[in-house]
Amino acid sequence: MGLIPCFSVIANDADITVLIQDMYESISVTDGTGYESDTCEIALIDDPNNPIELPKKGAELRISMGYDYDMTDMGLFIVSEVSLSGPPEKMVIRGRALPQLTSKSGMTSLSSQKTRSWPKGTTIFAVVTKIAREHGLEPIVSNSVSALKLPHFDQSDESDMNFLMRIAKRYDVVCKPAGGKLLFVKRGEIELPSLTLVKQQVSDWEMTSSTSDSVGTTIAYWHDKKGAKKQEVKVGEGEPVKRLRHIYQDAKSAQSAAQASLDQSRRSEEKLSLNLPGDPEISAEKPLTLIGFREGIAGDWIIEQATHSIDKSIGFKTGIQAVKPLIL
Repeated sequence: MGLIPCFSVIANDADITVLIQDMYESISVTDGTGYESDTCEIALIDDPNNPIELPKKGAELRISMGYDYDMTDMGLFIVSEVSLSGPPEKMVIRGRALPQLTSKSGMTSLSSQKTRSWPKGTTIFAVVTKIAREHGLEPIVSNSVSALKLPHFDQSDESDMNFLMRIAKRYDVVCKPAGGKLLFVKRGEIELPSLTLVKQQVSDWEMTSSTSDSVGTTIAYWHDKKGAKKQEVKVGEGEPVKRLRHIYQDAKSAQSAAQASLDQSRRSEEKLSLNLPGDPEISAEKPLTLIGFREGIAGDWIIEQATHSIDKSIGFKTGIQAVKPLIL
């Protein structure tokens, strides 16, 4: 790692780093797997005699972080909220990768409600591509789910983001906008270089193992038109048993939904949080290996969320939230 933490902020294609360098208190970026989890926050000390100009909602912020002016692009964010407080007088600018307003480059809100129908047999790729292009985003879809055909869906007074999340949950897919793209990718299929940390590199850590939401077997039902009756598929083994309420159109859809539900349950059983000196290369979905820790912590994990923060008084820190990878 370098010695001096640094950052840059490009606002609507204009570099404002020098303008805020003396007045910034902290700047942070959070990268996660949820569709609302990619955020940024910039806290500035305001001068009552020469107040900071209020940024416009919908402005685009591209943030980079690093050391000794060697920086990593942390993503593109759309200003969604500005708060003013005092004393001392302060301005906090918050942005999200999920646009709520039309941005400078034309990205439009994924939160606007729509009413329309999606015909049976429409592929996931077709759905994601259509929605992405409607909002000025580039679609990125995993090959493993791209060609899957969906049943008939009605989108009734529902936002495009909520509609996509319904599909994502069914197939255990990460769905989120990031850096002008709309990602719809299967967990574990994002090829990222792994991260290895030894105990001495970590400032503090906490691991929690819980079986409160554990599921042994998941059962999903599908409608057999030829036999005119309801069939079931099971994944996993043992107790407790979870039965999905929705009746799927075929055995393949039911199997996918049952496996996704079981995977989500298993993923939540063991959770890890740790803090370490700032490392801008750490991102969500990255494989993590811990060495030198006691049994129960040492071994392999998957990063679910990484928060990078440069604080003028503390320095550069990275916080990680991780879960155990699924053993297939």
